[in-house]
Amino acid sequence: MSAALVLHWPLDALTAESRALDTSPNRLNGDVKGDPSNEPDPKFGSCLQFATATDQVDLPDAPQLRVTAYTVEVWVNAAPVPRPVGLLGKGTNVGLVLAADGSLTHSFATASGSDSHRTGANALPAGTWRHVAITNDGQTARIHLDGVQAAEHAFAGGRAADRSSLVVAASGPGVFAGRMAHLRIYDDALSAVEIARDMADDQAALDSFVRTHPLGFDFVNGDDQPVLYIDDGPGGQPMTLRLTNTSRTAITAQPLTDLSATDHHFTLRFRPGTLPTGLTLQVADPDWAVLAEADGTALYLLWKKPDTIAPGASVQLRIDGFNADGAAGTHGTRVELDYQRLQYADENTELTGTRMEFLDVVNHRGRRAIPLDLRLVGGDRVLSDGQTASTLRMHLTNVLRDGPGITLSAGPPSSAFVVSFDVQDEGEDRPWALTDAAAAPAVSLKVTQHGWKVQEEALGQRVQWTLTPTADTAIKADEYLEIVLEEIHALATPGQAPIVVDYENIPGYADGTLTVAAERTPLLYTAANVGVNTVTPEARLQVIHTDQDATGGALVLGPTSQSNLRFGYHQDYSWIQSHGGKPLLINSIGNPVGVNTTTTALAAVTIGGTGATTASLGTSTSGPTVPHLQLRREAGAGPGDRTLYLELYQDATAGPDFTFPSIRFHHSQKFWQRIEARPEGFLLKTGDLASDALVDLYANTAVVTALKIGNTVIGEAELQILRKLAAGQLQFDLYNVAHDVYAYGASINYDGSRGYVFTNLQKGRVGFGRWRLDFPA
Repeated sequence: MSAALVLHWPLDALTAESRALDTSPNRLNGDVKGDPSNEPDPKFGSCLQFATATDQVDLPDAPQLRVTAYTVEVWVNAAPVPRPVGLLGKGTNVGLVLAADGSLTHSFATASGSDSHRTGANALPAGTWRHVAITNDGQTARIHLDGVQAAEHAFAGGRAADRSSLVVAASGPGVFAGRMAHLRIYDDALSAVEIARDMADDQAALDSFVRTHPLGFDFVNGDDQPVLYIDDGPGGQPMTLRLTNTSRTAITAQPLTDLSATDHHFTLRFRPGTLPTGLTLQVADPDWAVLAEADGTALYLLWKKPDTIAPGASVQLRIDGFNADGAAGTHGTRVELDYQRLQYADENTELTGTRMEFLDVVNHRGRRAIPLDLRLVGGDRVLSDGQTASTLRMHLTNVLRDGPGITLSAGPPSSAFVVSFDVQDEGEDRPWALTDAAAAPAVSLKVTQHGWKVQEEALGQRVQWTLTPTADTAIKADEYLEIVLEEIHALATPGQAPIVVDYENIPGYADGTLTVAAERTPLLYTAANVGVNTVTPEARLQVIHTDQDATGGALVLGPTSQSNLRFGYHQDYSWIQSHGGKPLLINSIGNPVGVNTTTTALAAVTIGGTGATTASLGTSTSGPTVPHLQLRREAGAGPGDRTLYLELYQDATAGPDFTFPSIRFHHSQKFWQRIEARPEGFLLKTGDLASDALVDLYANTAVVTALKIGNTVIGEAELQILRKLAAGQLQFDLYNVAHDVYAYGASINYDGSRGYVFTNLQKGRVGFGRWRLDFPA
């Protein structure tokens, strides 16, 4: 087999931390999310059952997963699906989808885009175990069912690796309900013969699984946790071994009389360095006996009076005197259970096998109260808008004023600080989580001091970093270690999220935990400024929201169930809006309003109150009356007279309610008038909007170019004639229309008191033919 095994999840058991164990050399254990369960299965003995949209197994990106050529194998027993469901996926790089008709689609990314191919219908019948394998060598993609090729597709463009996470189940539009077992990934395309070889290995294991894995076990302390302490206390630590029948048949033990390394029923095996040498152990139950290897790597247990263990039932045995070897300090390890001389109650065939569980070794030596203070500095808040990145800064301070300080060892075992917080998966409600699973990978941690190694780990619903010194060092009195968490996109709900710092293997002190709470909030403040949805407020109060029109609500004053005042901004303008169907009042109590003015006297003036009080602008009380509203533009404030200063705008609304732009003047229900602008000019009307009755205009002087009365237009020339007429200065020539002659006054005086009027028979004007009307009144 030329391909290397990248991952193998048997999916036959989950750890106490809800992890799927990888039996490949890479140890790429999966994080189990939601609530999938290990269930007894007649074919596999035990397999993983998926039921809800949140049930899945995830594995964050790892270098071994960045494959171009690949083989993915898995046993699937699916329930009927009404729409396509994802069986597994690695982002858009690799995917396997089951359709409602039972067909399988194998999708993959190419160097130039994406591609896919599928099987025919009923390739994966509901309620039936089938082995599915998808392969890709960079040129041809294939699907194998039960070891037989079912689909093949050649493509061009090659493949490129990516850094996506691996997701098993719950990765498609539908919900996968069913069972899976034995997921394998290789870094090259396997042949049909090689796939069949894996199937044979699985099936051989399946046939013997019930025989070799009928028991599950837990090895826990008094708190029912798989934790063993490094402790110098007398008497050691009691631990409980719990044996559970995971098969569907009752189990009993064959009778044995003597306990030895060869004759026994159960063996607990520990890795070297987990238990000290020469450990003396005792069992609390007289029906049991225990024998320990001198090097502490194995404990042999004999069940003197075995009882029947019913399916699903458990037997517990307390063992006293445990203590962990302190040489390796706090660390994680594994404990294995070997069993023999067991049998099903209705058979005589011996049952033998091995199971494995995790065990945490924790240092309890030294003083319990370490003089370290954990505080958030510069603020304990992160924005809860789900979008803005926040930063938290923590100080681990030595508050012990005397002594050389808190010594930290570079190991082995190495002193360590483990920083962690919880995350929330999609569809979950974990109000104590700091961020959600999708945003968690973006969070980074750094130590501002030099000389520290930071190792990040993803533990499913928890993210943690282990900080270890690169050389022996000390935190002296009043000194601190500064830890910074950056790029935190907090949950979009207010609340508090604990950040935990575990300290391990610090000489002279027992392991322990320190905790601070970060507050998820939409309100953030610095030393001088307060920001809403911003981590860097640039004003005393700054509100950041998305661009929106005047129906939005970046800032709302008042309940939204009634009238309220709203402020907001759009990329093209800013706005103030009154909601709830109510008017917007500005200074309705009677104080003056200044627009574009900085006149201090105006701001200090009060008009109104119980009497008709008025005041003047400036210091003189005999000056002009103070206005309620002043629109003011200072000299030089605009580009010139062509700047638009004030505008009333009426949209071109059609229909019977159409109105023209109007200004109405109102006097306490006694009278009201309005000025209405129309295409032909201004109309002065009564204030009744339903009426078009015109009203009078009173003025001292009107400057116009013409007057129109009815259909008659009077211009400046006509008015000049009337003005001379009124002043007795209008001169004219007297013309007889009937005879086409001009009249003139003769200068001959016959009697000394009268003259005569004649007509010019030559038809033309004469020099003394001008006339004037005197005293026209």
